[in-house]
Amino acid sequence: MSPIDIRATPLTWLFALSVAVFAQPRLTLALLCAAALHELGHIAVLRLFNGTLKGLAFTPFGAEIRFAHVMSYGAEALITAAGPAVNLLCAAAFATLGRRWEGAYLHAGVHTVLGLYNLLPIRPLDGERLMWIALAWCFGPYAADRICAALSLAVSASLTALAGWLLLRFGGTPFFLLAAGALFWRSLREMGLVKTAKIR
Repeated sequence: MSPIDIRATPLTWLFALSVAVFAQPRLTLALLCAAALHELGHIAVLRLFNGTLKGLAFTPFGAEIRFAHVMSYGAEALITAAGPAVNLLCAAAFATLGRRWEGAYLHAGVHTVLGLYNLLPIRPLDGERLMWIALAWCFGPYAADRICAALSLAVSASLTALAGWLLLRFGGTPFFLLAAGALFWRSLREMGLVKTAKIR
């Protein structure tokens, strides 16, 4: 069995550090647990299809899983949907547990936000991949790439504008705006609308 290639970008460490510094410890722990269960959901369904995990790349947007072999559209859709599904099931379980333990509501909220966030049709989130699979199956990969890139840009731009308005209107921390802005910037880069200098 070949070793799994695990990587983390410098921005990932910076994001993790900012969460550890500015977020409450209970929230940080709940977020880490929810993220871990999310990725385990993907990996568990991958194993059900006898797939092999080739690599795991941690980014500020979450972890990106690479398969060792090409999977069918149906298998890949189930693997992709497994992460958000685990979060939403955990959210329901924690909400039920909240009747006896008030602290469970924090975990329910974090799982709900993480699950719904990952279903947004923005690259590199699970929602975008699910949409790409559906479009590729219907119209082919080339059309799916073009439609998903345009939709990702439109949704991330709208999300960034909403986050900016909410921050100006109600105040609070800029985490939502930073996250939305980072997704918008990535969408711009993937469409070739902005270029970044390469460091030699």
